[in-house]
Amino acid sequence: MQAEPILETRPPDRFGMREVLMINFLSFLPSLVAGGLFGGGAVGIPLTAILAFSTGAPFWIIVIPLSCLALSTFMFLFLPGLMFANYYVTQRVSHLRSGCGADGTVCQLTARPRGCRGARAFFEDADDLGILSIEDGVLKFCGDHSDLKVDLSSIVRIELCNIGWRGLWFASRRIRLHLLGKQEIEAIEIAERQCWTVTDSRRLMLHIFESIRHTT
Repeated sequence: MQAEPILETRPPDRFGMREVLMINFLSFLPSLVAGGLFGGGAVGIPLTAILAFSTGAPFWIIVIPLSCLALSTFMFLFLPGLMFANYYVTQRVSHLRSGCGADGTVCQLTARPRGCRGARAFFEDADDLGILSIEDGVLKFCGDHSDLKVDLSSIVRIELCNIGWRGLWFASRRIRLHLLGKQEIEAIEIAERQCWTVTDSRRLMLHIFESIRHTT
């Protein structure tokens, strides 16, 4: 017999509106720097090339915009860690590991339709942040203000999706779970929030996806 998924919610403890704004602030600063470097490099390369050919300026000045472009590319590689503020998120949810296992993954949980409304839903694409673990055929999420327990046999469909606008459509992936018996919730979406690099984030999400798919 399949057990119905259990989703329990409570008032936010640490992941309130103030934390949402803090995460957005910490994400905005490196995003602004990386975007400025990329724009400066992309525009500066042809401008410095034209300047060198038309005025006889030393051609090596093209190294300056090239360096900006290279540095911005390097920053985009670390997009999950810097522009998702994963370093901050990991620290803020570390106290939840005692209830969901030390080997769990720091993740965000989003319900469809959204569990939060208004300004918070506008600024943050996660309904909650917490620790995700999979053990003995059960997926468990221990969040700041919600707990989810899902028997993997009750998952009707699982999808590996694009991360969307938050990750510039390439930085990571999302896992969408369609659950049996939760008529008020169309789907649950999971995305990791602990990795530093794009490659690690995509690799971890694929690993979680395969772990769930092979046991459903």
